[in-house]
Amino acid sequence: MIAENKSSIIFGISIKTVFKYLFIFSCSVFIAHFCLTIFNGGNDWQQGDWLINNHGITIRRGMLGSAIFMLSDLINVNPLNFLYVLQAGILFFLFSNFYKIMELLLKLHDEFILLITSSSFFLIYWASAPLVGLRKEALVFLAVSCLLVWGIRKNDFFLWISCIICALGILGHEANILFLPAFIYIFFIFTDGKLKASYLWPYTIIIIASFYTAWITVIHTTANPKLVCDELLSRGLSERLCGGAINYLSTSSADAFNSYKSYIRIQGLIVFPIAYIMGALASFYFIYLSNIRKQLVTLYVLTALPFFPLYIIAVDWGRWASFHLSSFAFIIMALGLKGRVSFIKRMSPKALKALIALALLISISSGVNIIEGGLVKSFFKLFMDL
Repeated sequence: MIAENKSSIIFGISIKTVFKYLFIFSCSVFIAHFCLTIFNGGNDWQQGDWLINNHGITIRRGMLGSAIFMLSDLINVNPLNFLYVLQAGILFFLFSNFYKIMELLLKLHDEFILLITSSSFFLIYWASAPLVGLRKEALVFLAVSCLLVWGIRKNDFFLWISCIICALGILGHEANILFLPAFIYIFFIFTDGKLKASYLWPYTIIIIASFYTAWITVIHTTANPKLVCDELLSRGLSERLCGGAINYLSTSSADAFNSYKSYIRIQGLIVFPIAYIMGALASFYFIYLSNIRKQLVTLYVLTALPFFPLYIIAVDWGRWASFHLSSFAFIIMALGLKGRVSFIKRMSPKALKALIALALLISISSGVNIIEGGLVKSFFKLFMDL
């Protein structure tokens, strides 16, 4: 059993420094792409998804967009500019929280760097496929980061903030309900299964949001995109923002599956498994090194199960894989912060170099394809888009 952290050296520098370079590089690439998106007037998925609203008709995913319009009206600001500021704030706290959490974990064991050394972990995944990032699951990721901070500081303010943000994420997109098993399990890790009555109140917010979202999704499976888009147009926003997530509201799950069925049969059965395994290698290696292999294998499988239905109804398989592997990493972070993870084998510097290279050079798209060049390609694309 490895009881203490003797920081390894790779590329001539410490693991902690490698983490800083990898983290800052990934964040910087994504933020630069985000700034370019703002410069180009927004994107119909990255921003359009957040602007789905209930003004013309009550629909799934509409409550968050309606709140954005209401708040922007209240302070007399263009709703798209308001959204940019909101998304920038989410990024700042999301990246800051995970940076601090990883710093704490790396003080315990170098092997925790493997948690972010995956092209499917949301940080590198977003930087490799920028338009996948900052969708509404960003709210759940921020909520998890606040929950992890609560586990460290034991300040119930962070628990309340975490639950409120998680509820907003669920109200924004029904798929975010599927993160709840991991979210709740992390909570139980930090409480050692001992519940206080005061903990029920913040979780009541999540329960209400989940029931409402499930109900509205069942009765409003599709919607007329024009009614949603009219609200954007009435406020002077570009019709181009209606072409992605808003236009997709008219597509039922059955229609989506039928339209992608032949595409999935070819790409999904051949290319996707290869891309998935490449993204999961760091997790597999972490499990191999750890002292709780059986528990982590079980958690790996269990964190995958909630997201299986998504593979049937939508083609964003790379995004669903990222949901799974990110959730698994979040749980390991919680276990690590509680001191429940140690290692029976040392991480090989050669293996870490290979995993970092893989994470930087090969990624999975939002669908089922491989992005050759990955994060590095995304970095150089910045200069071509200028």
